[in-house]
Amino acid sequence: MNTQTNLSKTLPSVWTKNFSFLWLGGIASLVGFRIYEINLSWFVLDTTGSSAVLGTLFLVFAIPNMVFILLGGSLADNVSKVKIMFWSDLTRVLAVGLLVACYLFGWTPIWLLFAVSLVFGASNAMFVPAKDSILPLLVQEEQLQKANSFRELANQASFILGPLLAALAVSTLGSGKAFLVAAFVILLSAISVKQISYREDQKEADAKVTWKKTWEDIKTGFTLLRGKPTWIFMFLALAVFNIGWYGPIMVGLPYLMNIEMNLGIGSYSLMEISLAIGMLVGGLVCSKLNIRRVGLVIFAAIIVIGTTFSTLGFMNSLYGIAPIIAICGAMLVIINVLLYTTLQKEVDTKVLGTVMGLLTFIVVGTDPLTFFLAGIGFDMLPHEVVFLLGGGLIAVTGLVALMNKSVRALTSESKEASA
Repeated sequence: MNTQTNLSKTLPSVWTKNFSFLWLGGIASLVGFRIYEINLSWFVLDTTGSSAVLGTLFLVFAIPNMVFILLGGSLADNVSKVKIMFWSDLTRVLAVGLLVACYLFGWTPIWLLFAVSLVFGASNAMFVPAKDSILPLLVQEEQLQKANSFRELANQASFILGPLLAALAVSTLGSGKAFLVAAFVILLSAISVKQISYREDQKEADAKVTWKKTWEDIKTGFTLLRGKPTWIFMFLALAVFNIGWYGPIMVGLPYLMNIEMNLGIGSYSLMEISLAIGMLVGGLVCSKLNIRRVGLVIFAAIIVIGTTFSTLGFMNSLYGIAPIIAICGAMLVIINVLLYTTLQKEVDTKVLGTVMGLLTFIVVGTDPLTFFLAGIGFDMLPHEVVFLLGGGLIAVTGLVALMNKSVRALTSESKEASA
């Protein structure tokens, strides 16, 4: 009892200046992205009515996000992470600002939407490894799970604020001008992350980055991962999970609300808020509990997502859909918090960005496939079948993963993840 009390007194609060600005910047960046994403979905479905076009737009986002994620991971280990996040945000602001300007002049060709999606994909590939690898430099190791939980709570806040602001912006400004709100919120993120400073910042800022060094960093990451087959197996399983989840939820949810159920953008925002409420619950659970059996819990949560998600297409009211979305949201946060906390504890911060970039590459490498399949799937098949197939694939993935002994044995204290 006294030992725990003394330990809590020696640990500073997780809410330092740096973490606070990272937390605020994370909320703003995600809220801005959610506003953009929802506006885009509604704009495309209203003007074309085609899930294939929407799926193709997400595909255009996914390809550069996948291609540049390895470069983003290497840059995060050699260049100021703050600068990477700042310029990634600012690039998105300029891209969306150009889109709004063209709209105001009555010129919004479909290729312009594809170009903006391309920019968002590339900038996201730079932003994510920097964001994920900076956290261990801002808080102590003992506080990583708590810090990740608070950061996930910021994600949940974005899933509430984003849909609300998107619905308000579309209803008052129209879907075209509403993109301006997304640009303004992302700009707030850029301003916030620019305030972060930490001890490695200057060293990274002075580092010389070359293509040769980038390739050497990537090879180092591959070498490190070869000694951790359990991590490779887990991320391959998560890549399969991504196929069943990401495309069907991103394309299918707005399609279900707009085309199948013929409801307004408010209903879609309500479903996004349901997802956020579930995520909020998952984040609170992770912030309160010290979960050790991370491998077991991660894939048990995936099985829960699969079994509930497969029933989504058979629900004919918002009251049936909302609880399913909330359950999936709670499980997603538990997966994310446990996964990244364990990884941040195991990997040296000097190569953490590269390793996270490599592992993220494994997962996001399936984004083009899942968007392509979902886009044509909702156009060609009954929506019930698409959700059933996606959920079934997710559940089977979780079951297969739990058959792996090393996955079940993985704990938050593990220093090695060997098969």
